[in-house]
Amino acid sequence: MTTSVKGKLFEFFVCKLLLFCGFKPVTKDGLLIYDGGPGTMIQGLGQVHNADVLLEPPFQTPFYFSTRLLIECKCYSDKIGLPIIRNALGLREDINRLDIVTEDILKNRRASRTTKTTSYPMKRYNYQVGVASINGFKDTAFSFAQTHRIPLISFAENRLFENIREYIDEIERRAKEDEDYANYVLDFLKTNMSDFYLDYANYHYAYDFDDVLNSFIEEIRSFQERSVIGLLEDGTIIFMIKLNQRNNNYMVDKYYDGCEIYWSNENTAWELDDGEQRYAFELPNEIYQEWIEAEDRRMAAIDIKESCLSKIVLFQNGDNGRNVIKTIYLSERFIRNAKRALYTKK
Repeated sequence: MTTSVKGKLFEFFVCKLLLFCGFKPVTKDGLLIYDGGPGTMIQGLGQVHNADVLLEPPFQTPFYFSTRLLIECKCYSDKIGLPIIRNALGLREDINRLDIVTEDILKNRRASRTTKTTSYPMKRYNYQVGVASINGFKDTAFSFAQTHRIPLISFAENRLFENIREYIDEIERRAKEDEDYANYVLDFLKTNMSDFYLDYANYHYAYDFDDVLNSFIEEIRSFQERSVIGLLEDGTIIFMIKLNQRNNNYMVDKYYDGCEIYWSNENTAWELDDGEQRYAFELPNEIYQEWIEAEDRRMAAIDIKESCLSKIVLFQNGDNGRNVIKTIYLSERFIRNAKRALYTKK
């Protein structure tokens, strides 16, 4: 077994989660982007690269090249260090610098008085490269990534995805003991990587005893209708899971002026309540570190909510398969009450 089953399982999970949140697969053209031995391959200026997860975002920025997102997925046992993030920066530079200049274009440039419009034989894209880690990142990696605007997605200690991590470890263990099983798992993941829907009717499991692989797929399926991406104003991505929907009468409250955010013991995660829907999520690592290092955590929590979580744009797939975008704002009344309660205790 030359390919890591664990790594491919993690890539499969990250890809599905982003698809559920509104991202779209990139169409391969067979030249600049094509299928290779390791998976999806993308041309760069200096070399061709393997793209673990390559998707288009739910919407594009106006008056700019179309954007694509390439996620490097690292399923290492330790936290990701600085070298991996440096490689991601180099990868971003190489694929964004690729250009195709034909002989005809060069000849047209020589004709100083030509009135012919120069057209390039390729559509241009701006590629953002991020890194996803199942076990988090070291401080040096975070610092470098923030400086160079490299998005990091950490699933370490994220209670919303505990089962996923356990299934990946168990399937990897079984794959090491049975090469045929490992090859079957790899073939299954490759065949179903870019499909949005996970339909059991189209699947055939070669191993009837493999309850873990079935459980892994079922766990991913459970996120299909509940996964939401929250985009903060600084571009940070947080994964959110829908909880029970609120009673419609709650929206009639004349005092409702925005969402509320608080720690929920019920879900062992942070919870956002916009009056209609409840969402569970984990704080991004950099925000979490800012909170736990503060001298007064109660005051820091209020400041963080005001400065980092006052506006969140939610992306998800709707019932008709079209992207749904929703902007929510933090309730000013909620913050005022939180400050009043804090000062009262003091």
